Amino acid sequence: MGLSLDGQFVYIARPFASSIMIYERSSETNDLAFHQEIAIGALPDNIFVHPVTGDLWSGCTAIGYRLLAAFENIDNWAPSLVLRVRPLAQKIAPEQFKVYDVFSDDGNIMSSSSSAAVVGNGLLIGSVMQKLVYCDMKVDSTLSRDTY
Repeated sequence: MGLSLDGQFVYIARPFASSIMIYERSSETNDLAFHQEIAIGALPDNIFVHPVTGDLWSGCTAIGYRLLAAFENIDNWAPSLVLRVRPLAQKIAPEQFKVYDVFSDDGNIMSSSSSAAVVGNGLLIGSVMQKLVYCDMKVDSTLSRDTY
């Protein structure tokens, strides 16, 4: 779950729907109203909202049944993804998001990623079952994908 930088939207990961739900939050009552759903094509777990760009970063599992096999036996690897979901405008609309695959692994380096956090050019990826992975990104995370 994450909160937009302005506090207006709440983001909730829906792993079994392969999507992120967006709810608009009332600043007066904190009530939530469904706003939209973003299909991301992977099973998201935790959501990190970048403190400068407002981009959503999520550790994801690429193949659900492989995740279940990994839960049964840690020697079974599940592919990992980290996705960056970038709002393309201030006012959120369905066509105003772009999804980028910033980390992809068959499970050898990181099995079943569940979280991602970004600080400067560093990407930290977590898993519920294994080690952390740290990546140096060659591009500043505050830049738009269109600038590189």
